[in-house]
Amino acid sequence: MTTPNNAKMFIVRYATGPLCRNALELHEDDTELTVTIALSDPDEFSGGGTYFPMDGGSASGMLLRPRAGTCILHHGNIRHAGNRVVLGSRYVLVVFFDAADTSQFRTAFEKDI
Repeated sequence: MTTPNNAKMFIVRYATGPLCRNALELHEDDTELTVTIALSDPDEFSGGGTYFPMDGGSASGMLLRPRAGTCILHHGNIRHAGNRVVLGSRYVLVVFFDAADTSQFRTAFEKDI
């Protein structure tokens, strides 16, 4: 299996207030693998979560609000958003992984699932 390399890691704070980011618009990440680890429990804020829209369906999508310590993994080309926090603060650790040889990484990752 090809080991992911070139990891980029940062903490994001979503909160209300004039100088705070309370949401992140629908987007795709420029990476092979995105890992989002919840650092706050859902009872510490209102709103928030990671939103994944449904493509081509009538459903509005899926909103995940995991407990602290839980991670969400997805390919960087999956559209998603940081849902708006309306009260409190939400912290997440985000890690982007790229692979030296993406074709080998994809094949190995899909076999492990």
